[in-house]
Amino acid sequence: MKPSNPVHLIFLRPPLKYTSSWLIFLHVMKWNHTRAFHEIRELLEVGGSEPEEFDRWWDGAQVPHSRVEDACGLLRNELKYSFLDGWFPLPGYWECETLQMRPRPRIRHCPQCIKMGYHSVVFYFEHITHCPWHHEALEDCQQCSDVLSKQWPGKEGIAAASERCKHLGIILDVLSSDEAPKDFQIEVIAWCDGLKDWIRRGSRLVGQDIYEVVAAEPSKLQDKEVVFKFLADRGSPGYFASKVEAPASMLKFPLSKLAWEIRFYHILSSPSEECIRCYDAIRETQPHADFEDSVSTIKSIRRYIYRRYIRLHRKCLARLVRTASGNWYAFNLDTICPCVMAYLIVFSRRWGVSPWDMLHIKISHLHSYGISSARRGETLQCESELGMYRLIGNFYKMWSILRHFREIDCRTLVLNYRHDGSLLSFVAPMIYETARRYRDYIYWDAILFMEDPEFALAGSIPDCVSRRRYPLQVTLDRWYYSALKNNQNILCALHNVGSNSNRRLDL
Repeated sequence: MKPSNPVHLIFLRPPLKYTSSWLIFLHVMKWNHTRAFHEIRELLEVGGSEPEEFDRWWDGAQVPHSRVEDACGLLRNELKYSFLDGWFPLPGYWECETLQMRPRPRIRHCPQCIKMGYHSVVFYFEHITHCPWHHEALEDCQQCSDVLSKQWPGKEGIAAASERCKHLGIILDVLSSDEAPKDFQIEVIAWCDGLKDWIRRGSRLVGQDIYEVVAAEPSKLQDKEVVFKFLADRGSPGYFASKVEAPASMLKFPLSKLAWEIRFYHILSSPSEECIRCYDAIRETQPHADFEDSVSTIKSIRRYIYRRYIRLHRKCLARLVRTASGNWYAFNLDTICPCVMAYLIVFSRRWGVSPWDMLHIKISHLHSYGISSARRGETLQCESELGMYRLIGNFYKMWSILRHFREIDCRTLVLNYRHDGSLLSFVAPMIYETARRYRDYIYWDAILFMEDPEFALAGSIPDCVSRRRYPLQVTLDRWYYSALKNNQNILCALHNVGSNSNRRLDL
């Protein structure tokens, strides 16, 4: 590679530590009369500029840290913690879908910090909603969020942006700024150093998923509060607010990565007939699951869940055993036992039978299990192992769904024979699942955060005593009941009579 000439930029060192990359680049552009951020990139890039889609000021992975530090006279690694990415072990895009979905360049200001011309990197963190030092709510500024994404014509370059809003006027020295108190720098360093240590401890507990959990924009589909509750309990102190009162637990799935498929990814992702033949040939070379071992493992998992949870709900189970097969389409979510019902739903689907059949049929379920496994495509050892881990996780997720059915606000929850239950984590309250699978080929280690099962179990026993005082079934419209019962794909249905919604959810 051809060595580049040394670059010299005019830069004044920021007065406070943990300044954001946004603020640093504004100062660099101002003192060097730059008209656009990509001009800085082109000046600093080793071996030519990156493609236009990578010309992003907020992405630490696309900015040559050492070049910026050398040009600006910054200490080594001083710029690193100005980027949100610098606080985390950055995972690959295939490990965290949310990395590509979240809008990063969102600038929020503390009303007091901005008076001093200061913007901290911690204001990037989505779950930090108030300034750690002034305790005032952070305020969004669209003008500041857009400023580095625009072209600024004229000899003065970025200085023309000072009229856009009062924040930019202070930062670009058009408006006067307040002097920072002497102890403010010490307070900032102490708080941010503590947060760095907290993130390191969280990273040891969670792994690279800490990036997705802490940095990514909060999702409306999964409950991150349960994650922060777990990290606050284990990592301490809790720098992120948590509204969850119940203890939280973590279940880690060391899923098979299917390395042989990663190696032949381009072959496997092609729909051509020749590639399909290659796909089959590759699968033949891999270790296949032993059918009897898989059955034994599933039985062991079932026995564990029965002894740990279901045994304490024997009366609830006996109540369901006495229920006629035709009444399994009219269960009341208010009076059904969530723990027992989750157990029956998850394991009956695994065996490929209805919950009623699982309770009453005396013959072996091996034949139906073999058909079910073939339908799932679980012929390899790694695929079978994946199914076992998901079986445990599905029980906890289903239990959470049935405990918190009111938050889902569906009129009817239906156990559907054809539905594989892969979307459960998107509707389960008090659940957060990291490291979603990428496409249909590669699986990475996943973590399931949830209400602590022991806490949920202790609360479920007196709750079920109350549930058993009321009827198990609801009264349904004759036509609706007939439609459910005569649908061959439906195994059972549970109804939320208090819902105003007519939505139906497949379990």
